[in-house]
Amino acid sequence: MDSEQMRRNFESNAAMIAAEPAYILLAAAGHPDAHEAVRRLTLEAQRTGRPFVELLENSEELAPYLAKFTGPQWTLLRDPSLYTGIAAQKTVEVCEMWEKRLEIA
Repeated sequence: MDSEQMRRNFESNAAMIAAEPAYILLAAAGHPDAHEAVRRLTLEAQRTGRPFVELLENSEELAPYLAKFTGPQWTLLRDPSLYTGIAAQKTVEVCEMWEKRLEIA
């Protein structure tokens, strides 16, 4: 595993990582076409060089939905390194399954 390369890859894409949780949160907040709204913002971010989250935070169109986001949700969007979902839980489950199968336990 090349941890340094993983870090560089993450840093080069960090600004856009927030797009996935953003559209999920917007949909949960009731936006009728969250995926398309986020797609437009990502294209604008790429075109202008402005950070995706900055565009999201300043979107007047999305303001009613963004107002429903909680503090922890905003923290996640602003720090994409926190966007791990259930990765840790799944890792443990997979390791436990293989330990059983290989009788290493």
